[in-house]
Formats: sequence, C-alpha cells, structure tokens
Amino acid sequence: MPLAEVHQDELEGLLGIYGDELREKQSQFVAEVQLANDTKNRTVSFIFEFVDGYPEERGPQFNLHASWLNGSQIGQLETEIRSQAQDMLGSPMIYNLVEWLRNEGMEALEGTWDASSSSTTTASSIPAPQPTISVDLSRHAIDVFFFFGDPRTSGNP
Repeated sequence: MPLAEVHQDELEGLLGIYGDELREKQSQFVAEVQLANDTKNRTVSFIFEFVDGYPEERGPQFNLHASWLNGSQIGQLETEIRSQAQDMLGSPMIYNLVEWLRNEGMEALEGTWDASSSSTTTASSIPAPQPTISVDLSRHAIDVFFFFGDPRTSGNP
C-alpha cells in the first residue's frame, strides 16, 4: 500500500538525515540508533510504521528491539517514547522520537541495571534476546482465554 503524501515526505526527510541507519523491512521501517553515553556503542532498533491518523490524531506504531536490554527496560523506553509522541501530535515526529531515544534513552534507563550490567561483559552476563511484541488495539479487540488442566477431570483428583 503506497504511503500517504505526508508520510512519504517525512520518510524522504528521514532518509536524507539517517541514510544507511534507516532501512525498510516489509511495510515497516527500522532506524538503528546508537544511544549517547553508552560506552559500549550498542544499538537499539526503532521499528516503526506509518498508520492511519498519523501524525494528526496518533503517533506511529512502533516497537523497540535490543538484545542487550531486558523486557522491562524496553517497556520503559517505549512508554517514554509514547509519552513524547502524545506531546507532538499534529506534526511529523519520527525524527524527534528517534533523537529522544538517541540522546535521552540511557538516562531514562538509569537505575534499571542489575549488578552484572555494570561489570565486564562475559558470556554469562549477556542478557538473552527478548522477544518484542507490538499490538495495536485501537482498531481491534482481542479476547484471550487461558485453560489449565483437563476439563474431563476438573474437580476430580
């Protein structure tokens, strides 16, 4: 599906600024962001797509991925970025969100590191890759049911 003109204009500007740091992956775009003040020069993938209503009514749909961050840390950054996006409704904002992540991301994570993250990285202290899930519930409702046990033996020892 072709991008709306406002989305295409923003994308062209982003490509001019980020060049090879921004790539297309199916209908999504991925910006590889190196966080300021990260002495280990690690990156976070800011994966986004333009959605209906962006930027006038809502922010972009996005998620983050970094194998060196745990799920809680990813969630904290995503919450901060969503808050930033709410403050910028009405104007193209991807550049500002990516730059917030680059310049403020490490600071936002202060106090979330465990003892192993401040030591020299060894094979045992490298966090396992965390899956990232992004669900846009603004247009769909999802019912989830969990079932434990066998219904034929429910209540029977």
